[in-house]
Amino acid sequence: MRLLSARTNAQTSAGVGGPVVPLSPSTFSPSSLIASVGPSGTPNESYLLPSTKDDESVYTVRDGDTLGRIAELFDVSTSTIRTANNLSSKSVIKPGQKLTIPPVDGVEYSVAKNDTLTSIAKKFNVSEGDIASFNYILDTSKIAIATKLFIPGGKTISAPKPRTTTTTQIRPSSAVSSSSLTGMFRRPIPGKLVSGYGMRTHPVTGKRSTHKGIDLDGYTGEPIYAAGSGTIKRAVKSGWGGGYGLYVVIDHGANDTLYAHMSRVAVSSGQYVNEGDVIGYVGSTGQSTGPHVHFEVRRNNGPVAISSSIFR
Repeated sequence: MRLLSARTNAQTSAGVGGPVVPLSPSTFSPSSLIASVGPSGTPNESYLLPSTKDDESVYTVRDGDTLGRIAELFDVSTSTIRTANNLSSKSVIKPGQKLTIPPVDGVEYSVAKNDTLTSIAKKFNVSEGDIASFNYILDTSKIAIATKLFIPGGKTISAPKPRTTTTTQIRPSSAVSSSSLTGMFRRPIPGKLVSGYGMRTHPVTGKRSTHKGIDLDGYTGEPIYAAGSGTIKRAVKSGWGGGYGLYVVIDHGANDTLYAHMSRVAVSSGQYVNEGDVIGYVGSTGQSTGPHVHFEVRRNNGPVAISSSIFR
């Protein structure tokens, strides 16, 4: 009786993707059956099966892929993928490009002079044992300079922020003045300004509070355009969103812009957009009394005081 044989991956390295071709029966065990489709119905011919926790994966970018989508596929962050592939926040991925996908979130680190496993673990606030086991370090007493290590759970080290004597939270009153940003951004929609930045009585709660952005009047379903080129830092496509409803944050480098209360989000985290690209559609989700766009400019995780004169 003729038995069914599995279609197998031409790459025998764990986690390496690409087109599949039949191999000899001796290459894999009879139990090495691969499903005809991957997650969300993606065919295995174009989809890379995730690797084991001990191995990196190599993923071939497909049409329509974004870093955010790939990150969700492998359950790692976009910053982990960027670090592993030397990609900046403005880098654009293209179909056919090969990406190294670490099995867990973390960063790569090159051992420097006087480094020890203890000092490296302390620098990244992770366990020495995790670093040693992940990188198969048997003798932890000495690590050669320039050795490339993957630090599981580590994050990119940024320069320390200057200390303040008041508070660690950036208040709107201490944010950059709008004059330094005048003419910097394109209007996300042509609607008129209906609520400015600053103290006001909240239209929903009735309480006095700081309005951290400006509101532009629009109609439900009207396209919202990126006010500048950058990378999608956050794309919230469902839920309350802390009162913002469905919203998008774009990282422009020196500043972020935020667009809230959308009826639908048209982009994904990690995606690069150009100024004027459609990123979503006007709605009234979250804490809202009607269709409009709540637009913010943010710097160092704090809101920047702005006015409608910010737009070109």
